[in-house]
Amino acid sequence: MSVTQLSMDHTSVQTYHRPVTPLLLSLRSAARLSVPWPKEFPTELVFEVFKYLPQADLARACLVSRYCNPYSKCRLTVGHCVASDSSLWTDLDLSNLPMECRTRLPRILVKRLKSAGSLTLSGKLGIPQPILRETMALISQSPRLTSLSLYSAVEVTEAILIDLFTHSVGSLKHVDISFCYDFGSDAIISLVTHHPNLLTLNVSHTSLDDKGLLTLHRLHQLTDLSLEGCFNLTRTSMSQFLQNGLPPRLSRLNLSYLFTVLGEWLASLNKLERLDVRHAENITKRDVRGFRERWGSNCEVLSTAKLETDDEHGWRQFVDEIIRADVVVY
Repeated sequence: MSVTQLSMDHTSVQTYHRPVTPLLLSLRSAARLSVPWPKEFPTELVFEVFKYLPQADLARACLVSRYCNPYSKCRLTVGHCVASDSSLWTDLDLSNLPMECRTRLPRILVKRLKSAGSLTLSGKLGIPQPILRETMALISQSPRLTSLSLYSAVEVTEAILIDLFTHSVGSLKHVDISFCYDFGSDAIISLVTHHPNLLTLNVSHTSLDDKGLLTLHRLHQLTDLSLEGCFNLTRTSMSQFLQNGLPPRLSRLNLSYLFTVLGEWLASLNKLERLDVRHAENITKRDVRGFRERWGSNCEVLSTAKLETDDEHGWRQFVDEIIRADVVVY
C-alpha cells in the first residue's frame, strides 16, 4: 500500500513507496520543511516513535530540528528534547552515519558517546580517519561502555583499537571484531590485559596467531569464544590451548573452518553447551558421537563431518557411500 507525505501547505499529497506512519510523516515534515512543530503530539508519543530510529537519524534530527536540538536558543514547546534523550543513545550504531556528520560530529553525538553503553561500527563506514579516531577517543571516556562490535569494520585500524582498549575507562564485557582481517594478536593481548572480565569474544577471520591465542586463558569470566577461520593458528598452539589453556568458564566454543583441531583434544574438555566444528576437516562422525555421549543431550554440537574415521577405512567407506548415492564429486 502506498503512503503519503504532507507537503508544505499540508493540503496537497505526494506518493512514495517507503512505508511510514502518518505520525512519522508529520515529524519528517517538521524537520525537513521547517514548518511549525505539531504541538498536538504529546511528548511521550513522539518519544515512542524516536525509540525506533537509528542513531544516524537521531543525529540528523538534532542537526535540522529545533525541537530536537537541545542547544537551540528558542523556547521548546515540550518538556524535554526528544532526540537528545539519553535513553535513546545507550546503544550506539554509527555504521550508517549521515554524510553531514562525517566531517564534524554533532555536539549531541559527542556528548552521548561519552556515556554510551555499546558501540557498533560495521561494514564500509566511509568515515575519515580523524573522525574515526575522535569517535573512538570519545567512546573510551564512557564509564558505561560494556559492548563493542566492529564486524567487518576494515577502516578501523589495529592502532585505533589498541588505543581504545588501553584508554577505555569502562570494563568491556562483549567484543566482536570478526572479519577485521588486519587485527592481530597485539590487539587481543591489549584487550586481555585491560579488560580481563570479558564475557564474550568473537575474533573470527582475524589475523590472531599463537601468541594471542595462548593469552586467552587469563579471561577467567569468558563464556563464549569464536575462533572461526583464524587460519594463522598452528596445531601446536591449538593443542596447548584446548588441553591446558581453555578459560575455566567457557561454555560456547566455535572452531569451524579450522584444520588444526583434532577430536581427541576436544574429547578431554569439560562439558560445553555449544560446540561448532563445522568444516573442521579433522573432525569425524565418531568424534561427534563421542562429544554427545560425553556431554549429554543438552550440548549442541554443530558438525559437517563426512568421514566415520580419518583413516583408510573411513575414506573407503565415504567413497562407497558416494557411489551408492550415485553422486559425483568434482
